[in-house]
Amino acid sequence: MLSSPSLLQELADPSRRAILGTLRQQPRSVGEIVELTGLKQPNVSNHLGRLRESGIVEATRDGRRMVYRLASGVVDNVLSASVVPRSTTVDSERVRAWADRLFAGIVEGDHRGAKAVVREALESGLALVDLYVDVFEAALARVGSWYEQGRLSVADEHLATNIVQRLMAWASSAAPGELPVDRKAVIGSAAGNQHDVGLRMIADALSQRGWDVRYLGADVPTPDFVRHVRHERPDAVLVGCGVEAASAEAKRLVGELDSLRLSEGLDCVIGLGGRYINLHPAFAKASGADFWDQDLRSLLARLDRVSTPRVDL
Repeated sequence: MLSSPSLLQELADPSRRAILGTLRQQPRSVGEIVELTGLKQPNVSNHLGRLRESGIVEATRDGRRMVYRLASGVVDNVLSASVVPRSTTVDSERVRAWADRLFAGIVEGDHRGAKAVVREALESGLALVDLYVDVFEAALARVGSWYEQGRLSVADEHLATNIVQRLMAWASSAAPGELPVDRKAVIGSAAGNQHDVGLRMIADALSQRGWDVRYLGADVPTPDFVRHVRHERPDAVLVGCGVEAASAEAKRLVGELDSLRLSEGLDCVIGLGGRYINLHPAFAKASGADFWDQDLRSLLARLDRVSTPRVDL
């Protein structure tokens, strides 16, 4: 088994963290991991091979497929320590059932049925973060997979996303919030990026945890983004980049925000995220951002450490 420092090095890769996050719930095949993470099959297979060599996961054959599972409780303990805890009062089987029912509702355009699922989950004690990650994200990952397979049209995909966005607005207002904290975040997508569901989840989750959140939405021109940050002087700035077409502008934005910190003494951390970033961690590292967490729980755990005075992340 790996030593703790070596183990943490393996977990530093966001794609491997995403894969291990799916295996925390239950053993899975490569196909299941691909569907849940949105990663390409060759990438998942390569990461699993590395994780097997490192002794972090094990594999057993089930008919014609290989099923992967975590090899040691030590790995699960390290993962648990690095992320926001899950709800402890809700059985994981119920959570998976809610995700399945939500997926069925949103692909059928059944807003009322989908809302009933969300209401049931919240009334059962599921935390907002767990609702977003384990129910909404799981359902949207399947929508994306069906779309790539040609089983859903562009209109179907847009409808499903729109229903989830409406449900997020309702859920974030219905879920109990925490007392306000003296922390502010500015959150928005780089120019050219129209995908903002993930950013909206971050904004809602931080608001629910007491942060003062200034959510700018999708496709924000870089000068306007920088101007807003200069005015608000937040503790954290989170930039979304879901597609390659927005990557150059995202890098430019991070660079200008970093220059703003140096020239005006702005004391904030800068995070970069989105599907493109998850698939290209080397780009994220070269962008100059302070961090690029892939999943909502680890991001929240990181931002929980942002305080006044600022601590290094």
